[in-house]
Amino acid sequence: MNHAMRLLVFVLCSVAGSGLDGGEPVSAGDGGGAERSPVTAASALDRLLAPDSGLASGQTIVFFGDSITEAGGYIRMFRERLSAERPELDITLVNRGHSGYRVPDIRPLLDEEVLSEAPALVVIYIGINDVWHSLHGRGTPKDEYEAGLRDMITRTLESGAKVVLCSPSIIGEMPRGSNPLDAMLDEYAGISERVAEETGAIFCDLRSAFFAYLSEHKTDRSDRGVLTNDGVHMLPAGDRLVIETMAGAMRESLGG
Repeated sequence: MNHAMRLLVFVLCSVAGSGLDGGEPVSAGDGGGAERSPVTAASALDRLLAPDSGLASGQTIVFFGDSITEAGGYIRMFRERLSAERPELDITLVNRGHSGYRVPDIRPLLDEEVLSEAPALVVIYIGINDVWHSLHGRGTPKDEYEAGLRDMITRTLESGAKVVLCSPSIIGEMPRGSNPLDAMLDEYAGISERVAEETGAIFCDLRSAFFAYLSEHKTDRSDRGVLTNDGVHMLPAGDRLVIETMAGAMRESLGG
């Protein structure tokens, strides 16, 4: 079983205990917050918040990406849980999301916006716009996408920070392979996974986690409404799935 598959199995078990699957339902109007559903097993986020997870006072964690990160829903959920359950930790969470940005757009910002924060961990969640903008002739060629990811990860690791690289998630909630850009997104997610493995970053397979969740919970063939409000941007349930999936990779990266 390869790393991505092991991580996906772990995430699905974690989500089952997180309130996303079982326990109290997540509604579209639920803002997340620190409130937790009854659980029967520790979720990935529970494990990240545990004393042995590698989180430590004085750390800075930077989330670097596009509009999903800029909206900040999944970061707020993490911050609220962190404040409620580990108030003794002085950890700074920095949001460096930019609406509409692709790999070539965030790459020049790495030094000024990310490395200048002296982070212990950088979570890069990028790739949707590199594919989506291809519909208007502004997508990112595969070689430029790969080179940009490789450069950002290498420079971040050389600075002493750990790196989690997330795959692009989804453009459409229909079954995998049915959304118009699925083949291209799968290809770019594969590039992300390979770059992470070759550079020493931890890969977070959001794309597989999303489709696994949708296969269990989607009851129609619309392209939105369960995790996203438009097929891309998150409803609270989507933000919760993002942070639960990231949490396992973050803990692994920090050595917990």
